[in-house]
Amino acid sequence: MEDSDRVPLVIAMQPKEIKIRRFQSTDARSVSRLFRRCLLEVNRKEYPASVIDQMIRAFSPMGVVQRTKWLRCFVAVRGSRIVGTGGICINKIYSVFVSPHLHGQGIGRVIVNFLESAALRSGHKKILPGSSVNAEPFYRSLGYKRIKKYRDPLGGNVIEMVKSLGKKCSHKNFN
Repeated sequence: MEDSDRVPLVIAMQPKEIKIRRFQSTDARSVSRLFRRCLLEVNRKEYPASVIDQMIRAFSPMGVVQRTKWLRCFVAVRGSRIVGTGGICINKIYSVFVSPHLHGQGIGRVIVNFLESAALRSGHKKILPGSSVNAEPFYRSLGYKRIKKYRDPLGGNVIEMVKSLGKKCSHKNFN
């Protein structure tokens, strides 16, 4: 376990706080529900129903727990509710999702900044998210550049992006 996994990160947000912590197996149902809501309410605008159905199956509670075998997963918590999630493997960001009704409040930015800091602490100079079509503008707003677009095994379009990481982490907890 790395230092960035042990120390919960608390970011002051208006009007409440967001805490980033390591995913726990007891979070699986909540995270699976969050994935499902995002896929049905946000991603379905850009992807065919067959792709959304496959992704919902892949993000079942058991599927979420299985991902933790190869992915460092984190959750964003406001009060006692999980409001977002994201993961990192080496220097690649996976599955950043935020409750649809909370989009635009900075939660996704907090999650991505946390993952960037974790990658930087591990010695990586760049970070690579695999973005959905609808998340590409979000990542561009954070300084990411498009590398290429490809079709993933589930049949959805993925936008591969990259960002060079600076010398300092964006969170004082990690400097």
